[in-house]
Amino acid sequence: MSFRYRSVGIALGLSVAILALAACNGGNPQFAGPHLQMTPSFRAAGPMPSLTKSVRAQRSWMLPSAKSIKKLLYVAGAATSTVYVYDYKTRALVGKLTGFLQPNGECVDAKGDIWITDWQATTTTEYAHGGTAPIATLYTQSEQTACSVDPTTGDLAVGTFTAATIYIFKKARGVPKTYTSSACPSLWGPGYDNKGNLFVEAGINGSGNAIVCWLRHRGKLLNALPFNQKINYGADVMWDGKYITFADQSFGGSELQSGVYQAELNGSGELTLAGRTRLADRCGHSDVLQPFIVGRENTPVNTRQGTVAIGSNNSCLTNVDFWAYPAGGNPTDVLTAPDKVTFGSVVSIKS
Repeated sequence: MSFRYRSVGIALGLSVAILALAACNGGNPQFAGPHLQMTPSFRAAGPMPSLTKSVRAQRSWMLPSAKSIKKLLYVAGAATSTVYVYDYKTRALVGKLTGFLQPNGECVDAKGDIWITDWQATTTTEYAHGGTAPIATLYTQSEQTACSVDPTTGDLAVGTFTAATIYIFKKARGVPKTYTSSACPSLWGPGYDNKGNLFVEAGINGSGNAIVCWLRHRGKLLNALPFNQKINYGADVMWDGKYITFADQSFGGSELQSGVYQAELNGSGELTLAGRTRLADRCGHSDVLQPFIVGRENTPVNTRQGTVAIGSNNSCLTNVDFWAYPAGGNPTDVLTAPDKVTFGSVVSIKS
């Protein structure tokens, strides 16, 4: 099996310095790609720098009113090791969560608790809607990409990129079960559908396209899954309230464009394309690793297709874009985050 590899470079804005990172051709080609702020680029370039004392000393805070706000937007800032919390309706900053090394993907459960994966610390930490104290911290043995909650069981699935392992924590607690497959060589952020099937984009095949793998509800094997849509470069998976969606960082074959494919699982055990959403940006480029689709209820139990997609655009640093969904196109709104490299963005709806 062969993999695409291209040199990439990234620059991270830090509070005390700017560190230039460059992925070199001597690294494993499986873990790099054409996009500037992809998580694997950090690993190809080397570990993130140690946090300064001033960053480590910062404390989490939240406005007293945050817990009563219906919808909160959480944005993971990798350069500042901080998760920024906003009032989704007004876009006002209402809090910060600190203590991370490199916060990455995020997900929510049915009641609105937020789970935040930490790429460097290899942890996934739970916070209540508007809360500042961790409720639980779960551990894996490799860098975590993102997570998803099973709507049928409450189980938490966490993807790990370099270990190519899915960790599933029963009821989001305890010691996880692990799932691997030689057909799924590296895993992006996984996503459950409404029936408890778990899907994940997994590495690049010999034709240079992303592989889709799945773990059937209550299944025991992680397997490759046919999909009649070409995914040019891997990204995250999410349930949108109607379809299971697959993000593509090279949507339509363009390395300057991201997008989302909506899909259905047919009776033959194959994915079929149901729709396409282009995620553009007026700045010219879009590189959206982890688009989040906002529904009327929290993602695991949402039963109506969402109407807004949110995503950090790492080709236009500091941009967190809002798109009409599933229409897509240019953003309807842009939030400027106080971080040069943002990854996961999720919305927690107060239950």
